[in-house]
Amino acid sequence: RWRMALAGVMAFGVLFGSCALTPLMGNNFVAPEDRGQFNVDIELPAGMRLEETARLSLAAERELLEDPEFVTLYARAGVSGRGNVLGWRVVAVPKTERTRTQGDLKAAVRAVILRHMPFAEISISDPGIVEGARDYPIQINVTGENLEEIAGVAEHFGDVLRRMPGTQDGDVQYQPGSPELAIQVDRDRASQLGIPLAMVAMTARASIEGEVAGLYRDRETGDEIDIRVRLEEEDRNSAALVANLRIPTPGGFVPLSDLASVARTEGPSEIQHYQRQRVVLVTASPNGRPLSDIVTEFEATMARETLPPGVSYVWRGQVEMMNESNTNMALALLLGFVFIYLVLASQFESFMHPATIMTALPLAVVGAIVALFLQGSSMSMGAMIGIILLMGLVTKNGILLVDHAVAKVREEGVTPHQAILDAGPARLRPILMTSAAMVLGMLPTALSNGPGSEFRGPMAMGVIGGVISSTLLTLVVVPVFFLFFDGLKNWVIRWVFGRPSGGPPSDKNRNVELMAELIVVSPLYLIMTLALASLQL
Repeated sequence: RWRMALAGVMAFGVLFGSCALTPLMGNNFVAPEDRGQFNVDIELPAGMRLEETARLSLAAERELLEDPEFVTLYARAGVSGRGNVLGWRVVAVPKTERTRTQGDLKAAVRAVILRHMPFAEISISDPGIVEGARDYPIQINVTGENLEEIAGVAEHFGDVLRRMPGTQDGDVQYQPGSPELAIQVDRDRASQLGIPLAMVAMTARASIEGEVAGLYRDRETGDEIDIRVRLEEEDRNSAALVANLRIPTPGGFVPLSDLASVARTEGPSEIQHYQRQRVVLVTASPNGRPLSDIVTEFEATMARETLPPGVSYVWRGQVEMMNESNTNMALALLLGFVFIYLVLASQFESFMHPATIMTALPLAVVGAIVALFLQGSSMSMGAMIGIILLMGLVTKNGILLVDHAVAKVREEGVTPHQAILDAGPARLRPILMTSAAMVLGMLPTALSNGPGSEFRGPMAMGVIGGVISSTLLTLVVVPVFFLFFDGLKNWVIRWVFGRPSGGPPSDKNRNVELMAELIVVSPLYLIMTLALASLQL
């Protein structure tokens, strides 16, 4: 018995020891993928003319395309109507045809840009799922009502991310207001003069922006061109001239300054909202560091600070998807446990033997975690999918052992101890053959370096490690728990139902055995119920 206890304690000691590796591995939504292309956002000093921006960009583009590992560069100057902003889409040769990683290519692009535009602010991101979008792994929405307070907090968040090791391209996507002329109409004065507000707005707009009075048709090409009527530039290029605009009234024309004030102000270039609140977006990218580590350090930093009243923040982007994915994967894993138990219980006509077989499931996690750690992978969605796949694969070892032992006990009447001793040698060959087949079948996927291997590789490596560890540990642990649960069942039969264990097979004895098995595994039902409830909450 002490040997059985030692085997069980050692097996689950290995399990908890392997779980201690997970904080060292970190957690990502998906493993960074080398797709051979990425987006570059470049912001030059405010006020730079579009022609100068294009000239600087062209020099950098020509130097970059001299590198044979870059095949295409699509550049746009004046993004969002701002002459000092550039957008690049860089395409490199496939990763199987070059020696540098995508991270090395990004560093090379950044170096070229800084040589030609040392004053530029650069942000590099992978293409999003939706073409044209930006996939920033780290996104923080800073929300509130006061835009100035939000912008101040967002700038502070950006500084924290820039100083944090393992991050790069920290950026606050907020632009100060653009200069504009604001016309504030005195409603009481306008009412006294009998001038509707719409009349003031239409007159100011027609004078400054102009109105389309007709179309000019080119007889040769057939093109139609708007004929726009407005004041000459010298009559509208200052606040004083705008204030002197003539507004028609029932009693004649009056200057705009008689019923409104004209002043230079700043207005936001764009207004963004999130859940009905003003929002400023802070973005960054990890640089060789898992997302979970960055989030943990950022949250610890913010826990020591106090935000202004009414200002809050929420994680978006891959961080949000990672948290949702972890919860959903845990739910899928738990449901997998439940369905496996239901199928095995119906096949074995027992409440207890499925629990014995399922002791192999945690042991598969040992090999999966160790294999991913040795590969240098983090816990990501691909790795979690591999662990879920293991739940269905590794039960076959326990099924082979327990099925042979149960058949011996029920059909030949041998003791459970002797039956499980016979099951090991008898089932060793099919266990090793099926495990070897699964490992060899997964090897090409685990060793592949083709497109998408960053997602599939951890999944295959987790399956390989889990199959190996479960094969080795199942041969020791499943027999131990088979005898342990059988001993508990016999104890319940003797002390709870007051009957001797064993005895000739009969429907009455079988019912007693099932009731005893249900009592033995009832803690498992309670644990599953509590886990499902906590995940739903």
